[in-house]
Amino acid sequence: MFIVPEDGEEPFGVVAKGVIPSRERALDAAEVAYLDGWVDTAEDRAWLAPDLDTLLGAMDRFHPLPDAPEWNDGWSEWLYFNGRAGEADFYLTFLVGSPTEPGLRAAGGRLQLSTDEGTRAFSDNVAVDAEAVLRTAPNLTIGSSHVRLEDAATGSH
Repeated sequence: MFIVPEDGEEPFGVVAKGVIPSRERALDAAEVAYLDGWVDTAEDRAWLAPDLDTLLGAMDRFHPLPDAPEWNDGWSEWLYFNGRAGEADFYLTFLVGSPTEPGLRAAGGRLQLSTDEGTRAFSDNVAVDAEAVLRTAPNLTIGSSHVRLEDAATGSH
């Protein structure tokens, strides 16, 4: 992250990390041991034993485009899955990329199937609502394809 001073001086880099106070104390982190007011918040406690859907949803969420227009053409995020169904290996990708016009981003879904008979690929490319992607990912709909995170604890996803 970069800090840009208001007085017009040069920006400077800052490195930050997030921790849970009770876990830092459990590790005897000397820098926080004496801070009685530094306690877990409700948000911290939610991460002490998250359910699998919450954890996967947070890991696979998508991000707003960075405030760096010169990089927008190269920005993309994706979900991908490798697997096997019967005798077929598959590779499935959902990709959301650069803006196409205000409020929309390029997106594509691609399925590659490999069997003894060879490899075939299927794809669809469309523009998607940029805000909807941020709100719903990792649940995505791209054209006629969709991916949903559903009850990961039971293996139904």
